Amino acid sequence: MKATKLFVICGPPGVGKGTVLSRLAESSWSGLVRALSVTTRPPGLGEQDGVDYHFISEISFARLKEANALFGGTTPQFGFNYGVRLSDIELPRSRGESVIMESNLNGVRLAKAAFEGVVSIFLRPPSVSELSRRLVMRGRDDDVSLAMRIDEGRRMLSVVHDYSIDYFVLNSALEACISAINKIIVTEAAIMR
Repeated sequence: MKATKLFVICGPPGVGKGTVLSRLAESSWSGLVRALSVTTRPPGLGEQDGVDYHFISEISFARLKEANALFGGTTPQFGFNYGVRLSDIELPRSRGESVIMESNLNGVRLAKAAFEGVVSIFLRPPSVSELSRRLVMRGRDDDVSLAMRIDEGRRMLSVVHDYSIDYFVLNSALEACISAINKIIVTEAAIMR
């Protein structure tokens, strides 16, 4: 079987993980498959099921967990559950395709323990104030949820160095961020040959 990589994009809420992942899925080297997260939260403004996330019920999420068909999903975030279907990671890799997915810092740690060939990429915001601005601009959260996400962003930025992150990429300009991540993907693809 051809060696593959599992690229895990992480970063604080509002840093642009979803936007970056959507663009990478369109532009990256051949053989890169996006594993969409499943979540029990409702779709945000402009989000589409099967494009941004798989939006599922609490019952469906519990069934996936009971069937051991879910990666992650151990700790709710902001009152909702998130995870990735194991089949969305394992099937493409069994076909020789590398996978890219989104996770939190704990998910990076779990992925590195569960899978071979994990490459973690942490997206950094230019500043906490810019992160806060982005969260406000996306218009998805009420004041309480917004404050929780900003606090979580600050916390992540303060503890990220306690995790085994392979690469840090500044997301101050989308095109430069995409270019930097594409270079990482190409470099890592060359390493596995």
